[in-house]
Amino acid sequence: MKETIREKLANLEHQQWSHWTKYLLLEKHDDKDRETWLWQMKTPYDELSEKEKNSDRKWADKVIKLIKKEDVDLAEFLSNKLEYSPELIVDLIKEFREKNA
Repeated sequence: MKETIREKLANLEHQQWSHWTKYLLLEKHDDKDRETWLWQMKTPYDELSEKEKNSDRKWADKVIKLIKKEDVDLAEFLSNKLEYSPELIVDLIKEFREKNA
């Protein structure tokens, strides 16, 4: 059975959770670490430092990569059905996403 985009994203979310949990359980942490995490949990994303945002961006990039892969798979499928090149269809998908962002 082909894995759906939902399952692929859920898998990625599990990887992120596993990565964080492993860090929490296997590394020693002091009160300063805990204070930092409490502050980060309460802080809106746009108020985080660039270093903290970059940590979140790494996971966002993984989601974007997964979605782009899905777009390419969709473009290849549609190109076989519609007789358009996959590149044209990917461009159309990008245009659609930009207009509906």
